[in-house]
Amino acid sequence: MKKQVYYHTRHIPIEHILLDHPMGKSVRDNLLCDSIDPPCSDKLKDYGMDIIETRLVWNELEPEPGKYDFSRFDKTVEKIKKRGFGLGVFPWFQHPPKWYEDGVRLKCPIHDEESTLISLWDSERILEIYDRLYGELAKRYGDVIDFIYVGIYSDYGEVCMPLGVTHYYFSPKHSCPNSMWDGDVLAQESKREALEKANAEGVHEDIAYMNWYTQSVMDFTDKVCAIFRKHFPTVRAALPIGCASEALIYGQVKSLSAKIAAKYNIIARWTGWCLSGVFESSHITTRRVSSAAKFYGADFGLETPLYLSKENAPHAMFEVMSNNTELIHNDPGNIFRAYDVYKAQRYYKEATPFLCDKAVFFPLEGEMLSKDYQFFNDYRDETVNLRRHCDFEVADHRMLKDGYKNTIIFTPNAPLLKETAEIIKREGLDTVYIKNAPPVIIENGEKFIYGTPIVDFSAFGKWNGIYQTKLSDGVVSFDANTLEISYK
Repeated sequence: MKKQVYYHTRHIPIEHILLDHPMGKSVRDNLLCDSIDPPCSDKLKDYGMDIIETRLVWNELEPEPGKYDFSRFDKTVEKIKKRGFGLGVFPWFQHPPKWYEDGVRLKCPIHDEESTLISLWDSERILEIYDRLYGELAKRYGDVIDFIYVGIYSDYGEVCMPLGVTHYYFSPKHSCPNSMWDGDVLAQESKREALEKANAEGVHEDIAYMNWYTQSVMDFTDKVCAIFRKHFPTVRAALPIGCASEALIYGQVKSLSAKIAAKYNIIARWTGWCLSGVFESSHITTRRVSSAAKFYGADFGLETPLYLSKENAPHAMFEVMSNNTELIHNDPGNIFRAYDVYKAQRYYKEATPFLCDKAVFFPLEGEMLSKDYQFFNDYRDETVNLRRHCDFEVADHRMLKDGYKNTIIFTPNAPLLKETAEIIKREGLDTVYIKNAPPVIIENGEKFIYGTPIVDFSAFGKWNGIYQTKLSDGVVSFDANTLEISYK
């Protein structure tokens, strides 16, 4: 079933960013602080923008205990509405005011330093704060807000652990993007209990730790979404899902994020539109979320990374059209750099479901346990060549466990859990493995000889320089040489 497409952009209050920081400067250069004022807002209106998202941070909202200051936010909302846009809000309630001293804080075990963020494992305390602040937002703006991005955690409010962001004035003083952030007393106690239980059940310690860390993030995400829906039962919303890879330090599982989004009637929004700049290598990161969203029944949205060039624009728009994208979120600077390209694609008014009978297996557990950031890059490179020969979805262990049935393609020597192999055999799934290099069972290192070995990707068809995606009512094509998109 087709769905209406919405076009969003964002406004980042200049009061929030450190203008002498390189990233802060990039934010301003991409016109994110100017989107609500002419001439930027006029051009966005001409473009046909539906929603402008702005931020509301706990740090600014509650300058004193129990006293709320909406003054900056009020002025921003007034401008957005005055210019004729719908109001989008991204609550960043994870960043506390300076006066707030309660709560166990996240701790970096590498440096034994605390973050300003309250520990994820002090969840009862955080959820009480979110509940209170979402309640205040609903009381004051419940009838005015047109869209909400459900702020979860991390520096950016996404479904993950801290990323080491430093360009906001309220950013945590200690920033360590390589830390697991499990050093506080509550995290340590929770981990000890989980590992003891797993050990009693015969689960490998590394796998048990991985499951504990990621499930902590996903359980918290589910509870925040429930609080959001309590206060905003009908407003349209998106769940922001970031990070290209799923290294264990991020604590996220994208398929489970999409499953949670579906549970609460929230759009699963992937922050990584045309992330690598070209379609073929961005496809895998986008389909990682859009495949799961389609399988679990969530709508799908795309948000740009900070900068897209004019040359990226055709690749970006084909990515939109080939992923049943209902929400297109782009920055003003990106739009204006390639205005003619994006304007020409504004006829894309309805999201059409994509159809596919193949899926590349996403070796999530292998990536997380490898502790090697090159793992994902190597995996992505393998799938680039495959996309030249056929379209494919992306499926992981969780999706297979929940009943996903398409033919599964394994990249060479793909690591997978013993349980995944058992599911594939039990369900009799069609599988293919490349270069006669079958998957490898993580727990024992044995090769999983099952399915059809093929020599290379050409077995799926000849590459003619054109990417195609089958939709429910036709085919959308992208010529990599001419950069032309056609829809038949």
